Amino acid sequence: MLLKGGRGGMGNMHFLTSEIRNPRFAKVGRKGLEGNFIFELKLLADLGLVGLPNAGKSTLLRAISNARPRVGHWEFTTLQPSIGSISLRIDQAPFTVADIPGIIKGASDNKGMGLNFLRHVERSSGLVFVVSLGSEDPIDDLNVLLEELGPKRLKGKKILIVATKADLENSFEKFNELREYVSKNDWKCVPCCPMKKENIETVIELMAECCDRV
Repeated sequence: MLLKGGRGGMGNMHFLTSEIRNPRFAKVGRKGLEGNFIFELKLLADLGLVGLPNAGKSTLLRAISNARPRVGHWEFTTLQPSIGSISLRIDQAPFTVADIPGIIKGASDNKGMGLNFLRHVERSSGLVFVVSLGSEDPIDDLNVLLEELGPKRLKGKKILIVATKADLENSFEKFNELREYVSKNDWKCVPCCPMKKENIETVIELMAECCDRV
């Protein structure tokens, strides 16, 4: 309870007696307390998909779950987080994955509504960095994300790197460079093509490991 309500009054019929058949008076109630509050919603999910705009997060969520987030070829297609639930076996509890809107350079300074998006990362127990192999420099993209999240938001979280758009030309070389780079932190890195649903089962298995479902 944030504020206590007022006390109700008494209408004229409460004062009806055998002598006063039509009372013309009543008792006014007492006002309650008033206040203004701002509530901040932080999304709660087992894993959060973090990536630059157009990295393929929404397409990945559609491929691994029954969620149907909006997909487009323009930046900032996702403006509100979407959550998908993934079930592995009938005797195993499902886990949830949140598609967090694209993070851009300067997000920690609230560029591109960055702080609104970053707050959802804080309530996820693990993070899945979605990096596009169609980018000129996937390693640089990953470093941008790590810099914007900062050590505080990464502390205590399990991390998985998912390299999307692995069907593009030269993606194999880029993935090997990315995998070697993240191995320094003992992070696992897996390639996939969500649009064609290639290697999606491996992605789901590694996600399950990331949130202790196996």
